[in-house]
Amino acid sequence: MIALPRSRQRADLVQRGQDALFVALRLAGWGATTLLAALGTGLLVFVVLGSFTFAGLMLQLGNLASRFAAAGPARQSEFEALVLAIFATVVALTAFFRRASLRAALTVPLVTGGEDQ
Repeated sequence: MIALPRSRQRADLVQRGQDALFVALRLAGWGATTLLAALGTGLLVFVVLGSFTFAGLMLQLGNLASRFAAAGPARQSEFEALVLAIFATVVALTAFFRRASLRAALTVPLVTGGEDQ
């Protein structure tokens, strides 16, 4: 087995760390975008229910809030579980349809050439 010089070993270690950080940042960006798209889908539902007006949106949210506050603790927990299940499903569907960009986020591009770009 041929031992690499210490500077080469250190350079390889630094490169691996940089690659890992690059993939982690891309993955965090992908996850944030996926969650924001899922939240936007929920907002879009209320905008549609409010007839595409801001006043209608606020009316629908106020109606939901008043009914939630008037419900008992058992009904509130059921509603929270339902909203969480729907949100998880929307996130899963959004992630499924964004799987190609996830694949691209997990790959580290190879730099060819000796100059920094």
